[in-house]
Amino acid sequence: MSDSIFDRVSKENLDKAVSMLKSRLGGSDAAKVDAAVTDTESLERMVSGLSKKEQETVIRVLNDPKALNMLLSSPKITQLVKGFLNK
Repeated sequence: MSDSIFDRVSKENLDKAVSMLKSRLGGSDAAKVDAAVTDTESLERMVSGLSKKEQETVIRVLNDPKALNMLLSSPKITQLVKGFLNK
């Protein structure tokens, strides 16, 4: 993943983000998170459609566990993530 936005996030923070997301979703959706994050090509395609500003926001949130936790506590965001995982 050269020039990946994920290269700008520490592995520790990425692991925390995945763990937080799985904890929020639970059940079969948590297993879908594991499948989604192992498909790096799919992740790259997903973020490649974002504007530079949106990519910077993703990087900022992934590097700030408190911000990520606040974001994931939103029912609207949880539903959006579930919708993405069930496509």
